[in-house]
Amino acid sequence: MRGRQRAEARARPWWEAGAFGGVVGHHGDVPFTFSHPAAVLPLLRGLRGRGPLIASGLVAGSMAPDLPFFAASCHPGLFRHGALTHRWWAVPTVDVALAGAMVLGWRTALRRPLLGALPVPWAAAALAATADRGEPPRAAAFALSAAIGAASHVGWDAFTHPGRAGVRLLPALTRPVAGVPLCTLAQYGGSALALAGLGRHLARELRALPPAEQLPPPAGGRYRRALLGASAALGAGHRVLRGRRRPGRTGLDDLVSDLCFGAGAGAVAGALVLSAVDRVGSGRYVPRAFG
Repeated sequence: MRGRQRAEARARPWWEAGAFGGVVGHHGDVPFTFSHPAAVLPLLRGLRGRGPLIASGLVAGSMAPDLPFFAASCHPGLFRHGALTHRWWAVPTVDVALAGAMVLGWRTALRRPLLGALPVPWAAAALAATADRGEPPRAAAFALSAAIGAASHVGWDAFTHPGRAGVRLLPALTRPVAGVPLCTLAQYGGSALALAGLGRHLARELRALPPAEQLPPPAGGRYRRALLGASAALGAGHRVLRGRRRPGRTGLDDLVSDLCFGAGAGAVAGALVLSAVDRVGSGRYVPRAFG
C-alpha cells in the first residue's frame, strides 16, 4: 500500500508536488490564510520590522503562497498553482514576487478602502499606522523579509496538512483524535489561536497610537462596510456554488475553504470598486448618499 502511494506521488506532475516533497491537494487546503502573519510577530517591534526586516514584506510573504487559492475565484485553473507556490524553491523566488505584488496593490488600491471601512476610531489609527513614511525603497531587505514570511507559511503548513513533509517526519501527527487527524486539529486550532493573538497584537498597537498622529478616515464608512460585506458574500456564494458542481467537493473542509477564499476575493473586488470611486472623486466619496 505504501509503495503504491509512493508510486502515485512520483507519477504526479512536478507542479502538484507540495513543499519539501509533500502533496498539495486540490481541495480542502488552508482556509485560514490570515492566521499566517502571526508567525512573524516575533520579528516585529510594534508594527515595524526588527533590524533590517520590513514589516510589509514579512506579512505579505507569510500570506503569498496562498494567493493562487484566492485568485481561483477569477479562474478555477489558478487553484492548482498553489502547489507551485508551496514548493521550497518558490519561497525565495515566486513567493517574494507575489509578496511584492501584494504590497503594491495594498498601497495603491486596497489600503484606504479596506481600512476606511473600519469604525472611525480604528480606521483613523489603522490608516496612520500603515501610511507611507516616505522611506527609500530597500529591495534586498524586502526580498529577505518576504522570503522569511513565506518560509514560515510553508513550514507551518508542512506540519498541519496530511501528506506534507513535516507530517511524514512525525507520523504521530496522523493519529486520529475524535476521528480527525492530529495535524488537521493543529491546523484549525492553531489558526484560531493565531488569529486571536494577531488581533490582540494589532488592537494593542493601534490603541497606543497618539490621537494627534491619527488620520481622518474617508466619509461613508457605513456604506463602505455594506458594499464590502455584500461583495464578500457574493464572492463566497459564487465560489461555493461553483465548487458544489465539481465532483468530490462535498466535505465540510471544502465548504470552509470555498467560503473563506471566495469571501476574501469578493472583498478585494469590492475594495477595488471603492478605490476607483475615490479616485474619480479626487479622494472624496462621490455619491452624496454615501457621504
